[in-house]
Amino acid sequence: MALKKLTIIIPCYNEEKLIAKVLEKDLQTKLNYNLDKQIIVVNDGSTDNSASAINQFCERNPSVIPIHQSKNSGK
Repeated sequence: MALKKLTIIIPCYNEEKLIAKVLEKDLQTKLNYNLDKQIIVVNDGSTDNSASAINQFCERNPSVIPIHQSKNSGK
């Protein structure tokens, strides 16, 4: 069975200062075996400006999928 896509799920809680750097690094990382990459970032009810930082990043990089939860649910 040949894998074609790797989905990377990044949980985020109050990471407004780091989330853009983490997402950028993940976008730039090349995968072996001709795998495609899907990145999903989950804002888990952050109380800082993480949601805004995620939205701004995703506007510039539409391949990253944002999910926002209003309440922290943990991993």
